[in-house]
Amino acid sequence: MKLISILSVLFFAGLLQAEIRIENATAQNNLQIQSSRHYYNFGRVQSGTIHTTSYTIRNTGTTYLQYSSANIWGIDFSSNHNCFSGMYPGQSCEFQIRYWPYNVGMHSGQFDIRFYGPTPTPETIHVDLWGEAVYR
Repeated sequence: MKLISILSVLFFAGLLQAEIRIENATAQNNLQIQSSRHYYNFGRVQSGTIHTTSYTIRNTGTTYLQYSSANIWGIDFSSNHNCFSGMYPGQSCEFQIRYWPYNVGMHSGQFDIRFYGPTPTPETIHVDLWGEAVYR
């Protein structure tokens, strides 16, 4: 798995620390370091074709991360993940985002996945999505 970009988000609660590391191995994009907001542009694709990007979320901290929820918005975008059980330190899970445009034109969407660390406020990983469908 070729590592393109890494993002670390830190949670602090006393002496306990949890950390999420996000790795995108699909294609080069502009993930921003030290932020939980990301951007992925699928670019120009032919309508009726499926394009996928995959991410790995790894708990590199010292405390358990509890999965909370995942949502995706936007026509022609879908997702799946295996993060339901949460992650102990050293464990990871993956999510994929698919762009399968039917109508020609510009499309946008959003993907959010949330985890609880040692604080009562959930940490949200947010990915803004774009793509342009063109005729075959």
